[in-house]
Amino acid sequence: MSLKLGRVLILIVSTFCLTTASSQSKDIVYLDEGYQKISKYEFDRKSNSKLYYALQYDLDTIIFKRVFLKYYMGHLDATDKNQLFALLKHRNGVDTSKTIFVHYKDTLPSIDSFPEKDSIVYFKNGKHRHIVSHKTFVNGHRNCEQSGSTKKIGIYHFFNFNAGHPIQIDKVKWHQDHHSLLRKLFYNKSDNNRNWTLLIHPNGDFVINNGASYSSKVWRDLKKHKNWDTHLKDFTRRFRSLNSYSGK
Repeated sequence: MSLKLGRVLILIVSTFCLTTASSQSKDIVYLDEGYQKISKYEFDRKSNSKLYYALQYDLDTIIFKRVFLKYYMGHLDATDKNQLFALLKHRNGVDTSKTIFVHYKDTLPSIDSFPEKDSIVYFKNGKHRHIVSHKTFVNGHRNCEQSGSTKKIGIYHFFNFNAGHPIQIDKVKWHQDHHSLLRKLFYNKSDNNRNWTLLIHPNGDFVINNGASYSSKVWRDLKKHKNWDTHLKDFTRRFRSLNSYSGK
């Protein structure tokens, strides 16, 4: 081996070692659902529970790990409920005598942003993502409204920002969240590119779903407003327990 070649190899190996050491020495910051810094113990405790899930953001010099609530239950007081229902009925034609089932998308994409055909993109980590055409997008919303709407439940698709999409195609409608009211009242700061759903019952009981299984018995009960007090008590107990960290 020539002296010159040896120096090049040493430089390459040294660079690789430095890069590897740098990636291995990244600081890890753990965050709760409100962007507050928490310990690894708190993070593991929440992320391993039935109430939370976690996502990781791997940046150049730091790794952020953050937990999110799968669902959240609450109740609107009479004043807030009456004002919200009046606005939804007047501005969006929502039938407030039924349970309001909202599918919320922050941005309604333009038609031009959709590909011509459906496809699946596979990633190195084994995960995949479905890329849908505009036809599939519209049909999905149409099927959702037709299959989900009942005598007691009304399905509505809301958006916060319109990037250039018609608000109605045939009988399929998309509703503007005027003044971002729903987002301000119910958004759980997920910032994870997931769409979220919201159920508001006529009496003001509500549940936000941002990761809970729609096929679970709990969700089926909540959708029908069945065993509400039991599920609320269980949710409150779990939530308080997971947020009463004692510094272990």
